[in-house]
Amino acid sequence: MHRLPVILALDPFTNEDPLEWVDGIVEATRDLVSGYKIGLLLALRLLEKGYSLRDLAGKLSGVELVVVDFKLADIPDVVAGAIDVLGDHGYRKFIVHPFTGGLRELVERGVDPGDLILVASMSHRGSTEFIDKHWRDFVELALDIGAWGVVIGANKPGIIAGARRLIDERGGGVKILSPGVGVQGAEPSTAIKSGGDYEIVGRMVTGSSNPREKLLELAEAYRGG
Repeated sequence: MHRLPVILALDPFTNEDPLEWVDGIVEATRDLVSGYKIGLLLALRLLEKGYSLRDLAGKLSGVELVVVDFKLADIPDVVAGAIDVLGDHGYRKFIVHPFTGGLRELVERGVDPGDLILVASMSHRGSTEFIDKHWRDFVELALDIGAWGVVIGANKPGIIAGARRLIDERGGGVKILSPGVGVQGAEPSTAIKSGGDYEIVGRMVTGSSNPREKLLELAEAYRGG
């Protein structure tokens, strides 16, 4: 079976030991998914239990695609410093907010643009207030600097389709990653059908009593996508 175009979000909405929880999820799903996303909630839960991000990296060893979703949004010095530290722990893909400006400076400072994923649109309702109004600017910026990807909510199929056209017109290889499948309302394969490359799926799978079986159930939707 081919890997699904799914990046599994490891957000532990559970009181279990977070490192053991990650280990169980990864062991059950690593041959089915394209990668994993780790966020601040997981990092904080790990710290509560005395673990480090290096411990987490050990559990994700051998996984080709691990996305660090701390939504870095600060001056270039701070963002570059955070990426340096995370890179020392073995992480290589980082979601950053472009609305702060300064991303070109970040690249000039030596950050590999191929490690960056820019937020162009989010899946929550509040994204329409400010971020969504500038999605085209953010996608064009990603193309200009050679970023690896952009984030666009799976429940924004019109923006995904527009971004796909823009990326294809420019001949860029920027990937579109789409969160919001499941709990936030988008059906599996919605983003893929609109031109996305990966869907970020979280609680629909990780909250299931059998994450592997849940992914196998979803596989049919992606085969038709």
